[in-house]
Amino acid sequence: MSEFDRRWQAGVRRARQMAPVLTPIPAGFVARVLSRRAAMEHSEGANAGIDVWIRLATRALAGAFAILMVMVALEWRDTKSTTIGFPHVEHSVAQAFWIL
Repeated sequence: MSEFDRRWQAGVRRARQMAPVLTPIPAGFVARVLSRRAAMEHSEGANAGIDVWIRLATRALAGAFAILMVMVALEWRDTKSTTIGFPHVEHSVAQAFWIL
């Protein structure tokens, strides 16, 4: 066995030989734990994850809406342009194909 294994086994033997130590809970400990938990439920600590998620989701939706509005404005601007009389590329190619 290596030095580590021998020392580990010795530590395990000593730990098994010791009697379990039962220390009493300090007076008021349970009340302090429960009151701190109740205070966390009413503060930001308990709902921090949910609050962050809602905040980020709201920002993402606002950003998506802004991008959508920009795209709608650009598309609306293109519909106002007068391109009547200018043939599109696909029509020009189709007409030139029959000439060849």
